[in-house]
Amino acid sequence: MIGLWIALGALALFAAAELIARMIIRRGASYVWAPGTRILLETDLETLPTLEPRIRLEINRDGERGPTPPENPETWRVLVAGGSAAECYFLDQDTQWAAVVAQRLSEPASLSRLGAPSLHLGNIGRSLFGAEYLDLVFEKILPRYPRLDLAIIMVGATDVVQWLKFATPAVLEDRPPPLTHVFNEGPTIPVGWHPRKLALRALAQRWNRRLRHPVEVKAKAGKKLGEARRMRAAAQVVHETVPNPTVMLDRFERYFRKLLWRLKGAKIRTLIVHQPWMNPPWTPEEEALFWGGGIGDPYVTQVTDYYRFETIAELMAAMNARAAKVADELGVPRLDLMPHLERSTKTYYDFWHFTPEGCRQVGELVSESVLEHFGTRVPTAAGSPSATQPV
Repeated sequence: MIGLWIALGALALFAAAELIARMIIRRGASYVWAPGTRILLETDLETLPTLEPRIRLEINRDGERGPTPPENPETWRVLVAGGSAAECYFLDQDTQWAAVVAQRLSEPASLSRLGAPSLHLGNIGRSLFGAEYLDLVFEKILPRYPRLDLAIIMVGATDVVQWLKFATPAVLEDRPPPLTHVFNEGPTIPVGWHPRKLALRALAQRWNRRLRHPVEVKAKAGKKLGEARRMRAAAQVVHETVPNPTVMLDRFERYFRKLLWRLKGAKIRTLIVHQPWMNPPWTPEEEALFWGGGIGDPYVTQVTDYYRFETIAELMAAMNARAAKVADELGVPRLDLMPHLERSTKTYYDFWHFTPEGCRQVGELVSESVLEHFGTRVPTAAGSPSATQPV
């Protein structure tokens, strides 16, 4: 009998602890990347020969890919956001273009032009984050930032890819993105009474990441991309054209405009970076590197129907034109990378994504644009300072 009471008491204590853990989680903040995450990718160089053999992804306490945030409240805070081309998943911590921007803007001459004692840049880019996802992200994370001086937003591909993925629907429903697909840590993570879903387990994993910073090693990173390339090469159907993309562009514009108004309302300066792509013509060897643009997700299922990349390039141009229209109407500065990047496999390892050399080029161009729009001009040859750029 005593044993039964002990067991019941232990069960009651466990249930109480689980409920308290759920309350802690539900009252927590939202993070795109779970703070303390450390991943080491061992690249499948047969698939991605132009990338680095070992790639580090390290997430700081603010859920950003980047160094530890500074304690100095006067530090200039910059946040990079966007889809996979901003995320740079297959690029090292110090090679991703956001890190190149941080390095260039942290030079003494750059800090002087920005009027800042120091600079911190974090990256919250993530694959398949289009305009709708980005608006939701900033809605949830902005309350955590007592200071954010600049948001660098790279947009373009995700909304196109998603429209093609679902076979170019004529009607796009307005349904909020599932929060569990947007935030790796936060009040919306699913919990339950299954051992793998316990809130106590989630909290233990959270504190393990933050205190011990374990490294998750992933071997043969990128091998799945090679399979996706082969799937594309074996396509049964390649669609030459798409229906009128206005429905997709209008939906993008609605959320993109909402995002820019949100940042304006929070008094956060913003630079829009149009996502570039490898434009035609291509050699057969270059086109063999491409893998997206299908109906369905090649990482999940067998895809047989694809759209030709010349058509996708036309959609990207239309997307960039629509983003430019919105940014210009709202007075938000923007950078078009397409005229400046070398159109080759030195810059891209597929249709959209950058090599280390591509990241260097992008990082330098973005840095120059930040200084042009948000810093003071360089003194003239005669030594007299010129006017200050708008801030």
